[in-house]
Amino acid sequence: MTRKREWYKGSTYHITVRGNRRNDIFRDKEDFEYYLNVIEEALFYYIQYNYKVICYCLMDNHVYLMIKTDTESLGKLMGRISASYTRYFNKKYNYIGHLFQDRYFGELIESDKQMLEASRYIHLNPVKANMVEKLTKVISFLEGVNPYSNLEDLKCDNVIQRPYLYDFEDVQGQDAIIEFIVATAAGGHNLIMSGAPGCGKSMIAKRIPSILTSMTEKEALEVTKIYSVSGGLKNRGSLITERPFRAPHHNASINSLVGGGNNAIVQIMKF
Repeated sequence: MTRKREWYKGSTYHITVRGNRRNDIFRDKEDFEYYLNVIEEALFYYIQYNYKVICYCLMDNHVYLMIKTDTESLGKLMGRISASYTRYFNKKYNYIGHLFQDRYFGELIESDKQMLEASRYIHLNPVKANMVEKLTKVISFLEGVNPYSNLEDLKCDNVIQRPYLYDFEDVQGQDAIIEFIVATAAGGHNLIMSGAPGCGKSMIAKRIPSILTSMTEKEALEVTKIYSVSGGLKNRGSLITERPFRAPHHNASINSLVGGGNNAIVQIMKF
């Protein structure tokens, strides 16, 4: 059963909206500006409810808002904001799947002290995230003095980057299966594709590794150890950077699936 959000007339909330799986929801300056325009449009659309945005902070993969309500709860306003921006983002980047993680999180502010602390947290978030050294840099960006530039994720220095010969973005006109595969890759599930010959099953399967999450250095070392003890490093002689993946054909024999032969080795199955 869904828990009803606590609300009363005139209440104020500290709102958090995050990208799904902590992915970026803003990729350039236009995206930030569009989200602010969406907020402005939603406030005007629901002008009869007299919502007030007290302060906000837009980060690459999440949003902080402080909103004061009057005669209506936040559901309608936040629903319109998220839906409008999702349509824009999906169309611009040909994005498929959930853009936001859940709907939104709303913390009820019940005292002046709590409001002050929430406001301080929202305003100083870019500084705490090491995106800027001082708030003056944020002001310079908002005033158009310094242009916005994407920063590399400071938490991903140990992620192994790897190019692929086959890229998933090559897949066109397969909206239904793409949605299933994206969910499968995100959750690390198995998948069976069934269809007429020539409909693209093998073509798509070859490209699934390109949308799997990159391995960290620790994961790459663990996988390389497994390859090493099983004799899989022969003729490779380097760190394994590709996440383990198997896409056997439907007519593959049981022996081939388990790594049959004179020196049978059980394979890592994911298909």
